[in-house]
Amino acid sequence: MSKKLRYALVEWPRLAAQVTGPQNRMVIVHEEGRIVEASAPLADWQAGMPLERARNIYVQAVFVRRDRAREKAAHNALARHLGCFSPRMKAKGPGRFLLQDPDIDGLAGFVARHTELRAAAASCADWTHLAAYTASFATLRMVCSEAAFLAGTPVGALACGVLGENGAEVAERLQLFGLHDLFAVRRRLTRRHLRAQFGARTGALLDNILRPGRQPVVPVYVPDREIETAHELDIPSAAGKPWIRAAILLLAEHLARKLQGMAALTLALEAFVPERGTVSTRYMAPRGLSSISDLQRLAGRLHESLCHRLGAHEILSLRLAAGGLVQLACAQGHFFTPRTEEPALRRAILLLQKRYGQEALLRAERKDSLFPEKRLALKPLT
Repeated sequence: MSKKLRYALVEWPRLAAQVTGPQNRMVIVHEEGRIVEASAPLADWQAGMPLERARNIYVQAVFVRRDRAREKAAHNALARHLGCFSPRMKAKGPGRFLLQDPDIDGLAGFVARHTELRAAAASCADWTHLAAYTASFATLRMVCSEAAFLAGTPVGALACGVLGENGAEVAERLQLFGLHDLFAVRRRLTRRHLRAQFGARTGALLDNILRPGRQPVVPVYVPDREIETAHELDIPSAAGKPWIRAAILLLAEHLARKLQGMAALTLALEAFVPERGTVSTRYMAPRGLSSISDLQRLAGRLHESLCHRLGAHEILSLRLAAGGLVQLACAQGHFFTPRTEEPALRRAILLLQKRYGQEALLRAERKDSLFPEKRLALKPLT
């Protein structure tokens, strides 16, 4: 049966809140004066509610500012794990991935070990989106019967985003027509009816969900760049030996020198074990890691965690990788620092700002985007 389930969707619905605040508290993420997401369901929740109003309603919650850099790091870390189950994978949003021809059994076991994830597998790509929306957490929902799935899916599930921004409106109008599940919609409305009622584009999208045709080909996923360093052992050795720890600290020193003006938000230590394959442990930093001391300290903690997981097993190789790379804010600061002879570039900038004002020279930054490097805004160059 799993061979017929050609597509799978894995999503982390509360990624923004769960990676930003403390794990043992109710966390509400806010951005630009409005709330964005909560780490667990809340009564009277309205996305986009003004921050001050939310503080008065949810007095026991911890309010934290949205950290898009950490979201990106968690997004990329999830992508690396899911890449083990299928190379054909496409990001459908932050913490959401569509896989083609995945290893269903392996994927089900992975999702079951992570209570923040939910997933679905089906023969149709759009069905995975609908099925995941109504699936339980830590569960891979498998759509094995077409009629049973459509009959058991309420039209309200169309608000999950499978139809874009029009999903909620389409669901409300279908309910006004007396249609409460997708099987009833397919039985009573043809493609022509759907296009006439909801428009050519939305009607065609809805018809493709009800009567799946040719399915998309998911491209091979290209992960974000990592900086890594590795060491091969001459003979298998126990992970807890002191010289193994010394080698890991040396790898951390090499990694810090490779960063060169960048900071890492994730640090991963991997070891190859002959009997078990690759065993890894990962750390997600609340701030960028770039110094040798920080990387060595965290690499030492990862080594302790790895030893605890491996026990008496011996390893053959080590790999230390830095991911979630971001440019340091002061990467070009040396151009503007005072020297014995003032740089010509700084003199030129000061001259223009003195003549035309502080906003004479601006730098471009992207705004209202998923990740910081894609934002766009104009800010004075200082």
